[in-house]
Amino acid sequence: MILADLRPGQLSVSEAIRRLRRDCNTSGLPVIALVAPGLGVEAKIEAFAIGADDAVPYPFRFEEMKPRIQAALRKAELYRELEETTRAIADSHKALEELLRQEKDQKQALIKQLRGSGDRQYDVSISFASPERPLAERLAQMLRDAGFEVFYDDFYPEQLWGQDLVELFDRVFRTGSRYCVIFISKEYLERLWTNHERRSAQARALAEVGKEYILPIQVDASELPGLSPTIGYLSLKKYSIQQIGTILLRKLFGRIPVGADTGRLLDLLSVGVVTLASLASGDPLPYVRCPKCSGDGLEECGISTEEATVLAVRCPQCGWKVTDHDLPVWETRAGDA
Repeated sequence: MILADLRPGQLSVSEAIRRLRRDCNTSGLPVIALVAPGLGVEAKIEAFAIGADDAVPYPFRFEEMKPRIQAALRKAELYRELEETTRAIADSHKALEELLRQEKDQKQALIKQLRGSGDRQYDVSISFASPERPLAERLAQMLRDAGFEVFYDDFYPEQLWGQDLVELFDRVFRTGSRYCVIFISKEYLERLWTNHERRSAQARALAEVGKEYILPIQVDASELPGLSPTIGYLSLKKYSIQQIGTILLRKLFGRIPVGADTGRLLDLLSVGVVTLASLASGDPLPYVRCPKCSGDGLEECGISTEEATVLAVRCPQCGWKVTDHDLPVWETRAGDA
């Protein structure tokens, strides 16, 4: 607590208060300024301007000064508590950021293990005409959210700006991607750039005969020149873009059970509820621990329905269970099965 005499002629005291307020170690000290009584409001305003918490005309009565001192001390204590809380919040924020970074790194490592190694810059490149852009963007975002590298032009405006796009697109679609998804439509066959991308992709497919590369999506009845009619395709008349995305994720991961929710799967892998070994076994219910209580010793059982008895896994500790019946999402939440 500081009582500062700011009566005329005490300029060094004013400068001392300013220095106290600039120093982070002393900025919270309570200061009550003593001002000359004849200077009126202007003297109090000047005291507050240099950093005083209160201003009292001199001479003063002790009965008046005591509650002012108590109020200044309470304010200082609240200020210290606020600083401590702010530091604690900042420390918690840093710790949370570190945990999130570790979780992201762990999931990225799991993704690399699931999809295998490769020297391609992109996991998937997407070739499409303008009318299919909304569909292409949804597919690209779904793949990116799962941790894959996707060449979708709007993801890389800074890389496309100023580049020779003829060379860049040839490199991406001929050598730079693990798979090439093509939205086949009448519009696609008529566009100059899409035909350039198609020719580059087909040059790669010709050089790697017998290997999967072009993944065609049929938008209408148009046929892609040079694409063998025996190549399997997916039609937008039969599948939604969300379903196509899920199918493509299964192809990219290679070991995901049918209908898998890939984001949920990565969560379960990161905490050991399922393992890469249990996924590789081909078991439709590859759980090694309960996702609800983390207990082991899961039991296989059958659940009778009106149509048939379906395979299920249950936890004897908490009663959680999941079945392999044709669910749109691979893992059911507790209480849903």
